[in-house]
This record gives sequence, structure tokens and C-alpha cells, in this order.
Amino acid sequence: MGAYAFSSCDSLTDVLFLADNCVIFNYSYSGSLECFKYCNNITNFVFGENVKYIPSNICKGLTGLTSVTIPKSVERIGIGSFSNCTGLREVVINADSCIAFSSTSFEGCTEIETFSFGDNVKNIPSYLCYGMNNLRSVTIPDSVINIGERAFYNCSGLTSITIPDAVTNIGSASFYGCDHITNIIFGNGLRNIGDKAFENCTEVVRIKSFGTEAPTVQSATFSGMSDNVIVNVPCGSASVYENAAYWHRFDIQEDIMYRFEVKSSDPYCGTVEIVNAPSCDNLEAVVQANPYHNYRFSHWTDGNNDNPRYIVVLKDTSIEAVFVPDDGNESINQFDNNNVNVWSSNKQIYVDYSGNCLLSKDYICVYDLMGRQLKTEKISECGTQRIGEFESGVYLVKIGNMYAYKVIVL
Repeated sequence: MGAYAFSSCDSLTDVLFLADNCVIFNYSYSGSLECFKYCNNITNFVFGENVKYIPSNICKGLTGLTSVTIPKSVERIGIGSFSNCTGLREVVINADSCIAFSSTSFEGCTEIETFSFGDNVKNIPSYLCYGMNNLRSVTIPDSVINIGERAFYNCSGLTSITIPDAVTNIGSASFYGCDHITNIIFGNGLRNIGDKAFENCTEVVRIKSFGTEAPTVQSATFSGMSDNVIVNVPCGSASVYENAAYWHRFDIQEDIMYRFEVKSSDPYCGTVEIVNAPSCDNLEAVVQANPYHNYRFSHWTDGNNDNPRYIVVLKDTSIEAVFVPDDGNESINQFDNNNVNVWSSNKQIYVDYSGNCLLSKDYICVYDLMGRQLKTEKISECGTQRIGEFESGVYLVKIGNMYAYKVIVL
């Protein structure tokens, strides 16, 4: 396709690009070959699912673009393909194995805030998010094996990063200068972290590494980090890290490698305290539900009603404490002894059926005392579901084919 083919087409708003392997050329000019130069009203640029090559400068300077999706089929992204797209906020990369990539592909796209990757992406190309200091969110999918060099160089807006288990290599300077990252998680498959990969990440306070073997690092991999950084490693692995090159300067601490989370289902009704956290020496956790005034603890979302509660943590664990009013004006009712509860709080009606996962085809219906149906909502999942906000009064709540019971909203 010829250079400047659609230049200055001011009314152009949508482009559908289906060419599998297109190149842009002009025999008489060796400069920047921009097909859509000055087409500042283009807001929608879509690449077809068979496109293998995104040409150099194809979207350069399209300030109207706010998002772009790179399809699964793409193998190469040219020089300056999206450079100076100053309106771009979101990029979705679905390309499974894109390797050919230029450091200038997103040059000048200073407002990008979110970079998302498809579930089958295996490689994050070098220089992909180079210098995007407004980038706030990056989720690396479980399919990724390799993170290229300087992939997130100077992305100072990032505050945390999680490396999935499948990643075996992190390229050199890949997170260099990400000086607002405070927490890093390394998956258990990581084998090598390149030189300067986390240099000048000066705000890091904790690293959690799931590998029983310490990943190989270089002398400047963590240059600029404090020696007081806590590195949590699997139980029995502390000596391995302490004896590994360049890890020993950190504070190595053994910890269980399960996610343990307890919280209140409604922070306006009460809080949850971890009295004793699980550890390598004692896997038993002790948690306490503390209701606020005029509320009482009812049960945990897995059906247990012990308080305090003792939990042996042998897997990822996440539970919530359910609190209900305790002033006689608002009520909790149990349906047919099936561990299904309904109550009101702060003008909201809640239903909890964590002890009896109901069919998703069932509906929750709310009626007034005249029998008029006010709200119908499909059951979404096991757990606590908020039905909505209601005015003060008496209501009947019917769940699936169970009886309807009264709830009072103050």
C-alpha cells in the first residue's frame, strides 16, 4: 500500500484492516511512510483475525484512537506502528507468539493506562511498554513463558507485579526504573532474571518467590533496592536462597505459599481480625469476627459459625464473615434449614446461600405486603448477593421455590 494513501481524509472515522501481510512503500521517498497521516478523526481501527504483520507507522499520530486490539495471528509489529497516538488509553495484545517488535511501536503514547494480554499469549515482546509512565495495570496471563528485555522499562506507574508460574525467563532491564512498585511475586517456574531487570525499583518492600530453587540473578538485577527488602520463600527453602548469589543480602523469611484471606462481607457491619496468621511452624490460623454496635456475627460464608475460628491452612483459602442486625427491628430468617439467609442493612436487602449453592436458573423475587413484585434478580453465584436498595418498610423475599419470608427495612 502506498505511503500517504489516505492522508488528510478528515471525515474518516473507521478503518477495517484485513491485509494479511501488507507493507507500505514509496520508491521515491525514504522517510516516514504514513498511510493515514492527519486523519485525526479516526476513532476505530480494527485489525482482522488473519493479519500477520502490522505495518510500520500505520496508525502513527492518530490522536483519536483510545483503544486498540492486536489479534492472535500477529507475528510482527512494525516501527512506529502506533507512535504518538496520544489519546490511546488501553491496549489488548492477543498475539500468541509475537516476537518481532520495535522499541518505537508505541513511542509517545504517554497516556496508556492499561495493557491486557490474551489467555494464550506466550511471549511478551521486548520494549513492548517501554517508558509508559502512566501505565497503572498489567496482568500477565498464566500462558506467558518469556518476558522480553526492557518490556516495562521505566513504567513508573506500576505498583505491583505478579509473574505467573509458567514464566521461566525475565529479560534484562525488563522492569528497570519502575520506582513505585512495592510488591513483587515470582511464580514457581522462574529460572532466570536478567541483569538490571529490577534495577532502580527503589520502593520495593517485599518479594514473594514460590520457587523452592532460587532463580539465577546477576549482580545488578536488584541494584538500587534496599537490603531490608523481605523475601518470602517456601518453607524449608531459606538456606537455598541465602546461599544463592545476590539473594543473600535480603531478609530471607520462610512462609506458607498459600493465599489466606478473611474479611467482612459488609464492612459497615463488622470487621475480621487475624489473631494468629498461619506460618511454617504452625499452619493453624485463628480468626475473630467483630460485629459493630447493633449487629451480631451470624456465620462464615463456607457455612461454619464458630467464632473465634481455627483454620488449618492447606490450600488457598478465602472466606467472609456475615453480620446481621441485632436490634430486634431488622431480622434474619433461615429458609427450610438449608442455610439460606436473608436480612437487611443500610436500606439494602441481602441474601446468603453459601451453605446451599442454588441453581443459577433460580430467581430471587421481592414483594411488598400487597403482593406486588418489586424486584426479580437471577441468582448469580454461591455466596452473599445484594438484591438492591429499598425504602423503609416490610418486604417478602422468595428464593427459588422456597417459602417467602419477611424482612424489615428501616
